[in-house]
Amino acid sequence: LKTQSSESCKCDSVGRSLRENSSLKTVKLEMGSSCPKELTRSCLIGVLHNQTMTDVNINASDCSIGNEDLTLPEQCEMTCVKCSLDLKLTVQQWSEVLCYLGKAKHLEDLTLRLNCTSEMSTC
Repeated sequence: LKTQSSESCKCDSVGRSLRENSSLKTVKLEMGSSCPKELTRSCLIGVLHNQTMTDVNINASDCSIGNEDLTLPEQCEMTCVKCSLDLKLTVQQWSEVLCYLGKAKHLEDLTLRLNCTSEMSTC
């Protein structure tokens, strides 16, 4: 239990770093299936919240990020012009991401690969 909680703290700090770094413009994340879901989730949320990135490429098609809601804010503050996401999410999580990206003011080039993970519904 102790290890688990310290692990998730580390994951959160990675996501926070990605979110708060104001000099990052281009981010490319490649995550393999052995990547812990907390880290994948934290990185995704961090990148989606960052307000200076212009080019985001996340390839995590072999990772699941669990079933929790991403709880993205109403207003999309993302500055991305180009965004490519290859993710395995639940239908609910994809809905959150798509609604969020739909509000991005600067987005010109969007590539999505919708892999779904859910017992209830399929993509």
